[in-house]
Amino acid sequence: MSALESAGIDQIPALSLEDRRDTLAHRLNAGFDTIERANQQGNDTAHWEAAWIRLLAEYEEICDQIARRPLSRTY
Repeated sequence: MSALESAGIDQIPALSLEDRRDTLAHRLNAGFDTIERANQQGNDTAHWEAAWIRLLAEYEEICDQIARRPLSRTY
């Protein structure tokens, strides 16, 4: 048994794409605000901006995956 299994990590449900998208949106908004404040204070934010852009790419990929899913029909 792995350390993760013994800690119960394998029992944590995976996030849905929508939940992941929403989490990323929250992180992007918070990151944007943090970067703006740091810029206003004259701080170098290049590393934060690079991380923000990586998050944005991940967000876009998740949104694309959601858009590509077949629509479920309920009658």
